[in-house]
Amino acid sequence: MPIGDREQPSLPQVPGGWREECIDVGWTTVTMAVPVTPDALLEAAVDNEGDRSSGIAPYWPKLWPAAAHMSRLLDRAEWPAGTEVLELGSGLGLVGIVGLKRGWN
Repeated sequence: MPIGDREQPSLPQVPGGWREECIDVGWTTVTMAVPVTPDALLEAAVDNEGDRSSGIAPYWPKLWPAAAHMSRLLDRAEWPAGTEVLELGSGLGLVGIVGLKRGWN
């Protein structure tokens, strides 16, 4: 579902805009904003010939399949609420969001 006029001012402008996606990880569901065409960010970065001043980080906008799989596995972890965890390289941050739902820091 396109976010359109409801787009949050905190979301950066991306080619193609944003849409809401509901991700079911088995034991919980997460609704998050995802770029409509994440590959367009990679194309824009190539067009800018590596110009980092644009703020474009072309690999973050994908909802990586591994993130959904890892999020399903978090239900098996026996860590108590308040446990400090570190998420690295999970694209849009689904694993971290699901960890927050488990009560982890």
